[in-house]
Amino acid sequence: MIIGPAGAAVYVTTAFAAAFTLALIVDTVDIAPHLKPVPALVGQPAPPIRPTVPQIPSPPTSCSSPEEALWAGWQTESRAAWRRAVALLRSMAWLIAVGVGLGLAIGLLVPTDALASIAGANNPLAVPAAAAAGVPLYFGTELFIPIGDALHAKGAGTGAIVALVIAGAGANIPEFALLTKIARGRVVAAFFAYVFVVATVAGLLTDLIL
Repeated sequence: MIIGPAGAAVYVTTAFAAAFTLALIVDTVDIAPHLKPVPALVGQPAPPIRPTVPQIPSPPTSCSSPEEALWAGWQTESRAAWRRAVALLRSMAWLIAVGVGLGLAIGLLVPTDALASIAGANNPLAVPAAAAAGVPLYFGTELFIPIGDALHAKGAGTGAIVALVIAGAGANIPEFALLTKIARGRVVAAFFAYVFVVATVAGLLTDLIL
């Protein structure tokens, strides 16, 4: 293994803990005001128009519940969800395509020697520098082995490799393109800062254990 069993354990444990913690934060903090509204679907049937019937106002009660939409059945609901998913994907497909293309181009064109010099074992700031360098790159999980092996052969530190790959997989140009479509600037900045901190902590823990 490129980073060894201990490094792999740190990688998996840190990634799981970071994802779980982020889910708890999102569930606790109200981020709805910082999300962009999803545009209405083109061609979606308008709600039926019901005649207005004058009603006698009912006396106020101690508690009231908002009107809830009735369940229209699995088939109808699944079709509506599918149409919304396809419409949302179409609206941001070009952003994802451009982001993936730029990230892969940077990852392929940037020499391995340059990355190794940033993440070298002799650099005291190798781990945070590697985490920062991984942000504009696009590292899918399938690219971990060839990229990590090449960096390891060039003399990059194990912790720096872990930080680089976590940052490249969690905060990259495609992620930025996707998040800017559905969230506002504060949420995007907070997410990228969170991934940078997680990548740096994982890299430092790897160097500390190894």
